[in-house]
Amino acid sequence: MPGFLPAVTCTSEINDSTSPVTITPQDPIVNVMAQLTDANKYLANVVKFIPAQAEVAMGSIAELIGAVNGNAPFTPCLSFSWD
Repeated sequence: MPGFLPAVTCTSEINDSTSPVTITPQDPIVNVMAQLTDANKYLANVVKFIPAQAEVAMGSIAELIGAVNGNAPFTPCLSFSWD
């Protein structure tokens, strides 16, 4: 399955006595990567749609946009690269 990270399925290790484990990433970049990966897997598995690869701005460009819009998430949907 296409995605940002390799998918690993361990169904042989999951049964009725398996308890869920909650992982709370503390690093903002890891948190964003987890959200992007989860969204990609949801679209692929549930919606049956493989989105084009996203480009996520970080650093000074992202901080500038955040300073202007009150640190709200911003998705410009433009067709150019920040490179």
